[in-house]
Amino acid sequence: MNKNDILKKKRNGALDAICTQLDMLMQASQPYTDPQLNRCKLAKLLHTNEKYLRDCIHLYKQGATVNEYLNNLRLEYACQLLLHPTDDYTIESIAVASGFNSRSVFHTLFRQHYGHTPDEYRRQNRQPDDAADQ
Repeated sequence: MNKNDILKKKRNGALDAICTQLDMLMQASQPYTDPQLNRCKLAKLLHTNEKYLRDCIHLYKQGATVNEYLNNLRLEYACQLLLHPTDDYTIESIAVASGFNSRSVFHTLFRQHYGHTPDEYRRQNRQPDDAADQ
């Protein structure tokens, strides 16, 4: 094993560790719901640098950028809120609670990702018992 292979293995080990920390952080405290969260702030939360964070996400999260990764988490969270059995959550409040700065950005990304609007998703995916509660 040459010096480059050793360095590459060491770097991949560091990326593995960052990715594990990232997953734990996202599950434990859901920082993606903060609309001000960006690559710099996320790197600080993980006590790493932006390059390692970017490389970790690109390598372990289907080639996504940091923003794409954060927005995907936000969209997944929004889907959970959309399926909540009560209508206490408006689409705008779900967008804000999920970490989006505006309803229009949320709406656009949601449609691109899922192929329909948040309202359509809510109507199509609620359980029949949930619809009776309306």
